[in-house]
Amino acid sequence: MSLIVQPDHNLPFDPDGPDAKEQAGRYALAEMARRELIRKDFLEHCMAFHVDFRPGWVHRDLAIRLTRFYEDLMAGLRPRLMILFPPRHGKSATASILASSWFLGLNPLLKIMNIGYNLDLPLEFSKEVREILKMPAYQEVFPDTKLRVDDRSAESWRTTKSGGFMAAGMQGGITGKGANIAIIDDPLKGQEEADNPTAREKLWLTYSAVVRTRLAPGGGILVIQTHWNDDDLAGRLQKQTEDVLNKVPGTEHIVPFEIVKFPAISEQHEYRDNMTHEIKRFDTRLSSEEVDNLDYTHLRDKGEALHPERYSLEELLSLKAELPQRIFSALYQQNPVPEGGIYFTSSMFHLVPGLPDPSAGRVTTAWDLAIGKDSEHNYTVGATVQMHSSSTMYLRNIVRFKQQTHGIVTAMIREAQYYMDMDDPPDYRIAIEGGQIWKTMEESFMNQWRRARLPTGMLTIVNPITDKQVRARPLQLRMEEGSFRIPQGHAWFDEFQHEFLRFPGGKDHDQIDACAWAVRQLEAAGAPGERPSTHMHDEYGHRLYRRRYKHQRTQDILRAAGAPSRGGPMAA
Repeated sequence: MSLIVQPDHNLPFDPDGPDAKEQAGRYALAEMARRELIRKDFLEHCMAFHVDFRPGWVHRDLAIRLTRFYEDLMAGLRPRLMILFPPRHGKSATASILASSWFLGLNPLLKIMNIGYNLDLPLEFSKEVREILKMPAYQEVFPDTKLRVDDRSAESWRTTKSGGFMAAGMQGGITGKGANIAIIDDPLKGQEEADNPTAREKLWLTYSAVVRTRLAPGGGILVIQTHWNDDDLAGRLQKQTEDVLNKVPGTEHIVPFEIVKFPAISEQHEYRDNMTHEIKRFDTRLSSEEVDNLDYTHLRDKGEALHPERYSLEELLSLKAELPQRIFSALYQQNPVPEGGIYFTSSMFHLVPGLPDPSAGRVTTAWDLAIGKDSEHNYTVGATVQMHSSSTMYLRNIVRFKQQTHGIVTAMIREAQYYMDMDDPPDYRIAIEGGQIWKTMEESFMNQWRRARLPTGMLTIVNPITDKQVRARPLQLRMEEGSFRIPQGHAWFDEFQHEFLRFPGGKDHDQIDACAWAVRQLEAAGAPGERPSTHMHDEYGHRLYRRRYKHQRTQDILRAAGAPSRGGPMAA
């Protein structure tokens, strides 16, 4: 980055103007006014110290928010600001470099920590900020902000007032340091890491347990990143802010983030509320009278580029055509998954008014397991799918909840008993993904299963497939060709569809995993009506269960009616 102060020195003497002393006085007053403007106005500061800075409306908007961030910081209000911009639009130059030099100029006591994925970018930012502070022109504007001569490290340096700048990476080096402002700039390496649940959880723990605890009382947090995944740091903080604003219990003391999200190409007409600074978006353009009455500022219309002086609409449309859909959506539109989905699209949901008789085909309930009731735990999901004699599959039911082991097994037994208690039970199977969770609960599960007198022959433990997109491929193909049907009118459908449309960039994929396993198991079992000889033992187990279960149910009814219990050949 090229940094420079635009010079106003050595103005030519006007021989036809006032005398030299008066001209010098006027120049001195103009120079003082110019310095004060650079000092007070962040946008003027940017233009003064960045030779290539050509602000558009988006930078003026950002300047308003960063100014308010500083004012709230000085008032001890713990400001939180998240900036979600496309690449190469000046977000890091503005918020990581120029904002830092401005904050330190206004208050050399401040300690600023800049945190990236690793140390590389924060070190570059640190060098840029330090170079600005060294400039004679900067010293003219901010004479109280001086560098300590004995601090030569780019990783950490101080002002003579004990403030300073520290560079750090999320991978380490934060512990032991403290700051008034934490600037988190692109904490994820890229899409692959953002799609890794372990990496996302590690980042969240680093933010919560390390970054947050390094912040001084009243300190501020500024997050600048690409929004790759609904469950990445930006996604979790947005969800947390939504919970705070909706007054979800337990969030009363959490400070919400101000979220500034601008796609490269606007998807709606955009306005700024001049009272709250909130961005308002509408599908239809407001009239001039409506804008005035609402006290809005018109920013841009639908379909316009964010900063055409930098990236024209034609350039952005070219990028959109050349890049994979998800990459462009996340990088440039700040939406992890475009509207309408990528892997699963809205056109793939084939809804039907009713379901076929379950006895007409095979029925499998596949379970995706997760133990725990708290909000941070995943859902346990059971997806019951039927393969009809026509080879078309029907989603019969979705069971989705958070429970401990006993509650999970109880739900699995209840789902199995529902089908086994039918007058004409289907060929019913249960698929469970093998893995650490299954190993943890296997003994408890088998004990409860046997007590329920369910045959173990209906159980299939499937080997895990790590790649979730590979696992879901048969389900995707069936949905695409219309051979996976979904019943209308179920309460679970909205969340079900949302999860599918957000895949693979969404937070949850438990319902997809369960459906994918069910489809794979049904396809492996073959067409309904064809029962391989290897299933003979299973079929005997099914018949044994049906006789025993129905006999026991009859005895329970008679006992409840006061009738004496009658034994039978299969009585327990």
